[in-house]
Amino acid sequence: MKDFKHTYQEIEVTTWTEAKVLFDEIDQHSIFRGQSKAEWLLKTSLERTSFFAKSYHVEQDFVRDFQRGAFTYANNIPLPKDDDFLSWLSLMQHPGAPTRFLDFSFSPFIAAFFALEEAETNCAVWAIEKDHLKEDLHHKYKDGFKYYEDIFFDLKEDVFNRIFTENKLSCVFPVRPFVTNKRFIQQQSVFVSLGNSNETFMEQLEKYFYPEYLKNHVIKVVLPYEIKDEALYDLNRMNINRSTLFSDLDGYSAYLKKYYELRHNGAQHKITDSAEKRRANSESKIKRFD
Repeated sequence: MKDFKHTYQEIEVTTWTEAKVLFDEIDQHSIFRGQSKAEWLLKTSLERTSFFAKSYHVEQDFVRDFQRGAFTYANNIPLPKDDDFLSWLSLMQHPGAPTRFLDFSFSPFIAAFFALEEAETNCAVWAIEKDHLKEDLHHKYKDGFKYYEDIFFDLKEDVFNRIFTENKLSCVFPVRPFVTNKRFIQQQSVFVSLGNSNETFMEQLEKYFYPEYLKNHVIKVVLPYEIKDEALYDLNRMNINRSTLFSDLDGYSAYLKKYYELRHNGAQHKITDSAEKRRANSESKIKRFD
């Protein structure tokens, strides 16, 4: 299996304090994704199905079948227009239906929570500079997205619909639907979409317009398993926990259970110890490539 090491920079931290310093250093225009296993590459739920890339029509057929079911089962939820694929894929994403979207967050700390919460070994937070993804989209789809005019705006629904229907663009790019839900806002969410359903996320990322700069724009921060309790306890102090990210009774129950486990495991003492050992210098761990 291809490792795609040439497409990203990997940085290993040893402490939670070091991770927080690094998150502050990473470009402010980055978006973040947490994954509970450090060795995992970026992969959409569509890629993880057995029917991925089997046929050009299979993704569109799946969406159409989902639409039919939604009109039957989605009670009291306003549904998008049939041809508003950006809104439909967004609606599909959170219930777990396979899509070409990958969940990211504007917050590195929310991403860290999702990486650490279910981690049983080293985990990772990925950071990608979203504005450079938009610039890449501009080079490959000039009629749909003009970088210098549209960089501060979300991709228009009609442009995404054209990309989805044509299904031939080798590119990954950020998208946000106009209509979202409460969870999307709480998690400071943004989606990164595949340009086509015939290639993987990493294959399309690899075709970046400026490949020599990829390692400047894509960083994987590896978090050691040993910092899990301290980090989750600290994130809870930032009001980042399952109760605030999933505001229902299930989320609150999961939060309360985890909080008691962390407190009785002495996670608060680890934070105190880390503060006393705070890094004495500010030397950057990020390398620059050209």
